[in-house]
Amino acid sequence: MDIQNIPFSQTQLFSKLILDYISQHENVKSFYNYEINIDAVEKIITDKQKEIIDRKALAETIRNQYADLEISAYVSENITSLENPNTFCIVTAHQLNIFGGPLYYIYKIAQTISTCNQLKAKYPTYNFVPVYWSGSEDHDFEEINHIHLFNKKIEWNDKQGGATGEYSTQSILPLIDEIKTILGESEYANQLIEIYINAYTQPTLTDASKYLVNALFGEYGLVVVDGNDIAFKKQFLEIIEDELLQQNSFKLVTEQLKQLESNGYKQQAFPREINLFYLSKNSRERIEFNALISQYEVLNTQYSFTKDEILTELENHPERFSPNVILRPLFQQKILPSLVYIGGAGELSYWLQLKPIFELHKVNFPQLILRNSALLINENTSKKIDKLGFQIQD
Repeated sequence: MDIQNIPFSQTQLFSKLILDYISQHENVKSFYNYEINIDAVEKIITDKQKEIIDRKALAETIRNQYADLEISAYVSENITSLENPNTFCIVTAHQLNIFGGPLYYIYKIAQTISTCNQLKAKYPTYNFVPVYWSGSEDHDFEEINHIHLFNKKIEWNDKQGGATGEYSTQSILPLIDEIKTILGESEYANQLIEIYINAYTQPTLTDASKYLVNALFGEYGLVVVDGNDIAFKKQFLEIIEDELLQQNSFKLVTEQLKQLESNGYKQQAFPREINLFYLSKNSRERIEFNALISQYEVLNTQYSFTKDEILTELENHPERFSPNVILRPLFQQKILPSLVYIGGAGELSYWLQLKPIFELHKVNFPQLILRNSALLINENTSKKIDKLGFQIQD
């Protein structure tokens, strides 16, 4: 295999913000905590150790999430290791794309595992656990309901509403026959089809996605964490309450966006006055405060709450409150002993808007690493490129 490297700056695929970030340009330095190098990790560990993380509850909750799934000894060891104060996470996150979704979904996870291996070699007295944070609360069905396979689109047309992790997988099974027709009967194709069948006979898309990711990466110790769990939401109660009553994230991110814009960068994610959704059956809708009647309203539903009522609802049912893109990184980082987040260019762009929220709530803002990108070119295509006088960069 011939491997060539192309600088990100030559691809014409990345924004000025991302290119300046990965080159550590002076204009971006106020928007992150740590430089992008392995030597910075020792300082990140020291900073993260100052936080109080309920490691026992973390490991117990993850074990409960895996209760109905057969896991490798490596995964089991990594879950138990999370109770150890010398264990830390390297994290990536993604929505529950069917059948694994776009190829970069695989790259992100592989890079997370690889980064843990590199860190273990550099810092052998610590343990590093690769974590895939499952985007089970997301409700953007159109982003996850299809794949492109050899120029054919395989699409799941069953919009059930609400958080996609709660979707029933029953209607997805016929799509596996379409994939089988495309892939044929090779040994690897049959293995993959068997994994898909076992995955999508699980009752929900959360369960199916966890099965799939575990089948592909469990042997490398990857731990899947589903944030949509009452045990985790209880640990986030104070921040949810602050969001409902004070709307601090709106103020802080708005100010951060002004600074980014003044430095010549575009906005990636826009904060709302309340960056929370309300979850109910087949529904995930925004919470807004109606000042005219002094009530909290859940858009497109009949739900409304006074201040006292919504605080009571939060105390009794924290699982019904769901962070949006502005608060999800903080939620993830609050729960996990995480040092590094690996994400795509769009993800890192909105992370770079969020540092002040982390500082307000005394949660460490992690090192941010741009995920690897790769283009696979077969031999015939490579010959055509050469014959036409082009180079890979073209």
